[in-house]
Amino acid sequence: MSLLSKMTRFKAACWLALLLPAITVSAHGHVDEIIINGVSYQGYGSTDFPYMENPPVVAGWTISQRDNGFVSPEAYGDPDIICHRDATPAEGHIEVTAGDVITLRWSGWPENHIGPVLNYLANCKGPCERVDKTELEFFKIDGLGQLKQGTPGREHCIRELRSSTRDHCSAQCS
Repeated sequence: MSLLSKMTRFKAACWLALLLPAITVSAHGHVDEIIINGVSYQGYGSTDFPYMENPPVVAGWTISQRDNGFVSPEAYGDPDIICHRDATPAEGHIEVTAGDVITLRWSGWPENHIGPVLNYLANCKGPCERVDKTELEFFKIDGLGQLKQGTPGREHCIRELRSSTRDHCSAQCS
């Protein structure tokens, strides 16, 4: 089944904004902002939300870790690989339909992270706020691998961060 068919099939479904800390696991960064068709949604602030008495409701999963650390390769089959260590479902969600333009604004790219930039979504198949992360079926919506011989995709993000007044890297797909 093509990605467009999957998206059309789930058109009315609630989409998990896995444009969230799941990405923290592999990228050692996090999604600060999610933009759907020009409408901005705040991501989970892993470095400040844990310190707030009443953090805002966002589509990013809650994590108890206050860092952008990684999940060890030995833990590949562990549920912690999904949305970071001890992640729990977000209190909010974002609905996405076929043809929507999704932009992810990443933050926290370390110099020593050499690897691809990958973005995935999953259908909640019900209330996103109560989904079991081990039951999700993820599909890739975007990826930035090696741009040219010896230049991994994350180099693009590092350059974008340095050459801009923004403190994030954007990935866009439609």
